[in-house]
Amino acid sequence: MMLSSILLITTSNMTWIILCLVLLIMFITLSIYQRLASRQLKENFLQQLKQQNDNNSIPDNLNKWLNELSTAKQLVQHDREILSKRKRNEFDKQFYERMLHFNNFPAFRHMINHRLNDFSTRIEVRFPHLSEKELTLLYLVVLQIPNEDILLLTNYAPTSLPTTKQRLCKKVGISHVNDLFPYLVSWI
Repeated sequence: MMLSSILLITTSNMTWIILCLVLLIMFITLSIYQRLASRQLKENFLQQLKQQNDNNSIPDNLNKWLNELSTAKQLVQHDREILSKRKRNEFDKQFYERMLHFNNFPAFRHMINHRLNDFSTRIEVRFPHLSEKELTLLYLVVLQIPNEDILLLTNYAPTSLPTTKQRLCKKVGISHVNDLFPYLVSWI
């Protein structure tokens, strides 16, 4: 009698242990599946953005503004080439100050908003934790300002700009710097 009671208790305990293990395995499988699904959704979204970018689907207002900046830069290119490197840097800073009001962040943000359908407002609402310097870098990236000019305007060290861009990508939920421009264009 006592032996059958012990076996019954042991069998009952084994049933609970097996049930708990099955539930644990199901929970682990579900959480892995959710992570993979989330990663797949993000990859699909970024792939779609890349395809849109490859199809030259830059919004007209951004494309028009980029053309205006490019044309203005070409108009002053001759004057720029005859200057020494130091004077050229000063000239470039003045160019961006006149074209973008770069040294006055509220004016710069206002111009971005005005020209790009309230882009800066939407970015700042979506990512309120970004600093003014990080927002400025985002705006320069969406305007396709070359890295050389970004270094000149923001006073980043040449070795720190790639790291800063990568950290900024993490803050906005992007895994690679090459995906930053298409992601930002999707907000316009």
